Amino acid sequence: MPKKLFEKDAQALDLLMETGVEGACSESVADRVCVVESVLQLIGQMPVDDPPANLVEKTIARCQRTPAAAHEQYPNHRPPLMS
Repeated sequence: MPKKLFEKDAQALDLLMETGVEGACSESVADRVCVVESVLQLIGQMPVDDPPANLVEKTIARCQRTPAAAHEQYPNHRPPLMS
């Protein structure tokens, strides 16, 4: 069954990335940390391909195509972790 991540999972992921879960957190966030850790472990088991040779050029081109107004209009927008 596929896992679905929610806003609390985003908070748990932020906590993992920023503090390694050493900081204090609410019980509900602590529960979500377990879910996020299981997803990250699964991702860690996936094979890793070398990035394309033109990755930097493609990234810069995409950034240049992205209108700055979209970033200004939604400065706190984060795309969903998983759908």
